[in-house]
Formats: sequence, C-alpha cells, structure tokens
Amino acid sequence: MKKRYKTVILSDIHLGKPNNLSNKLLQFLENCTMERIIFNGDAIDFWQLNTFGARTEKETRFVNYIIKLIESGVHVTYIKGNHDGFMKHLHNVHVHNISIVKDLVYTTATNKKYYLCHGDKFDFVNDTVGRITNFFYSLLYLLEKRFNKDIAKEHYVPFSERSKMRFKRHFFPKKTLHRRAFALAKEKECDGIIIGHYHMPDHVKNHTMEYFNTGDWIASCTAVVENEKGELELIHYK
Repeated sequence: MKKRYKTVILSDIHLGKPNNLSNKLLQFLENCTMERIIFNGDAIDFWQLNTFGARTEKETRFVNYIIKLIESGVHVTYIKGNHDGFMKHLHNVHVHNISIVKDLVYTTATNKKYYLCHGDKFDFVNDTVGRITNFFYSLLYLLEKRFNKDIAKEHYVPFSERSKMRFKRHFFPKKTLHRRAFALAKEKECDGIIIGHYHMPDHVKNHTMEYFNTGDWIASCTAVVENEKGELELIHYK
C-alpha cells in the first residue's frame, strides 16, 4: 500500500552528477502519493552538466516520471539553488501547476509556517570556489569508480562524498548553522525553517521553533514530508 503525504520536500538530487541516486528517489516516489512536491534547490546540477555533459537513462526516467506527476495534477514547486544555472535568472514563475521561486513560506494543515530556502545564503564561500571544489570531488568520484569495485554496492558511500561531508562538518558546524537558521526563521515570523544545500539531514527543535535539513539523494536518501496529520517529519528511504 502506498504511503500518503500531503507534501514531499526534497533537495540536492543533482541530476547530471555521476553518483546521484535518482533511481532510488524514483522508487520512493513510486511508492507514495502526494499533492505537492517541493524541490528545495539543486535538483538539476547545471554545473555538472556544463562540465561533463552527461545525462543517463536513470535521470531520463526520473524526469519523465515527474512530468507524469505534473500531468496527473501534482503541484511542483522548484526553489532555486546554487547549482541551478540559468534558473537563477527566473523570478516567481507560475505556469499551470509548476512554480519556480527563490524561497517561500510553507503553511501546514495545522497552520504552522516554515520558511523554505535552499540554504546557500549561509555560506561563506562564493560560487567560484564552490565550482572548483565541486569539480574536484566529481573527478575524485570518477577515479574511485574506475578503481574501487565496492562503489557498485547499493549502500556504499563513495570516498569523494565522505570527504565532502567531513569538509562541510568542519567548516559549517551544525550549532552555528542552527543558530543562523533559527534567527532567519524568526525574522520571517515563521515556526521553523527548512533548508538543503549542506547534504546533512537534520531535525532540531529549539523551544517553539524547528529546523529541518532535507539531506540529499547522493548519500543520505532523505526527505521532509507533511503526513496526513499535518505534521512534518524527516524520513530516510532505505
């Protein structure tokens, strides 16, 4: 029986990146129903597409499934991320049941408000540095794919991704990120905040406020969903 959600919030799928897990995400989506999907940035990795120019069969299947959902009436909202290339120049686009926005305030069935943005606004590095490090980690992955047989195993996390996570945990301490995120949520007069970008799935409560990080579909396979009770939860897809 399919799980029922009001909304599914995803980020950092990175279609175009060699090690994305869009095939697992497709399995997840096929086994649930939803009224709305929110891609909270970096669903498509234009940095990678511009560098490697590759789109695989699994990515084509995923895109076709999203088109099918849109045609069935599911509303799709795309929040722009730092890897989203030309989409950064699109502002508040609303066509049929597709929206492209910079950020938004999401209201649950229980009337709680959450501020959604990709999360790159909390960075201290610019796009140029980001592109260089991203290119380095992608090359590292391609080398590992060539020489490490374990990389084909289903639950194996590539060394390149583990290295990237260690880098982010060192330079973006969770406590600092939580503090800045809660401050922004308070400024937006919301009950919480939902971001992606850091590839670190997380759910923290601070008195009356909540912080969610949706994680990614490179290693963690996580999403934030609004269930039938109108509550948000962070889920891990195995």
